[in-house]
Amino acid sequence: MTTKAMGALLVSDVERSVEFYRHVGFVVHDRPAGRDCVRVGAYHLEIVLAGPGAGDISDLLDEGQRVLKPGGSFPLVITDFEDRRRAVESSGVAAIRDATGPWGDRAFTVTDPDNVTVLFCEMTVRPDAETIDYYMTGVDAVEQALAELKAFELDTSRAPGKWTIRQIVHHIVDGDIHWLSPMQMALIFPGQLTWTGYLMPDEAAKMLVYDQRPIEEAMAFLRALRSYVAHTVREVPGALDRAVKLGTGGVTFPIRHMLTLLGGHARHHAKQISETRKQSP
Repeated sequence: MTTKAMGALLVSDVERSVEFYRHVGFVVHDRPAGRDCVRVGAYHLEIVLAGPGAGDISDLLDEGQRVLKPGGSFPLVITDFEDRRRAVESSGVAAIRDATGPWGDRAFTVTDPDNVTVLFCEMTVRPDAETIDYYMTGVDAVEQALAELKAFELDTSRAPGKWTIRQIVHHIVDGDIHWLSPMQMALIFPGQLTWTGYLMPDEAAKMLVYDQRPIEEAMAFLRALRSYVAHTVREVPGALDRAVKLGTGGVTFPIRHMLTLLGGHARHHAKQISETRKQSP
């Protein structure tokens, strides 16, 4: 393989999986000789479909990338939502289910032959000023959800096993910290660097003791960080279209998308905070 992949799927029948992924927009890029696997790509993403006889595939993947087993899921970012939905629907390979994307935009899912869910997420492309405003007002949504918060509410959750309000706030802030590095890389070395860091939310919550830390400093930092980023991208010519690649076989992701993602991410979790407060005693 000439390019290492961003991830892999463990499949029961490689040819059957290739047929499915072709119908939802992927193309075959490589078939390593003598190995029960195929590299396919689409949406600027490279993945390995690894069959039962594939053996160790770590040499085919970017360092630290995920291997999904049956029952897992992965997202695809698309900006031509309606056209893509029609194309996948017309292929007839799987039922389409409407969903909500991780940053609040529209999404739909299909399920492959090994019960892996593919989430097609709309990424709304807005003019520069609207993109920055959407990013900044995400903080407003969180602050409004937290307005007049009572102390006991911080450690309540909306359902058993769900994060508390305290944990959600720290997750929002760490999401912003997580994306700060690729933004800086895109601004300083646009198109030249690959970013391979990925945040594992549950691990971060555990290691950074989300369930114990106060939120006041976190919220102040979130406001300051977003103000700093907004000021920077307004001053740097063409900033929103500067990009990094997410893994050597991954999506080319511009700052415009990062700001959109974070704006939606904040709104998504602000809604969860509000839902939690409505259910608190």
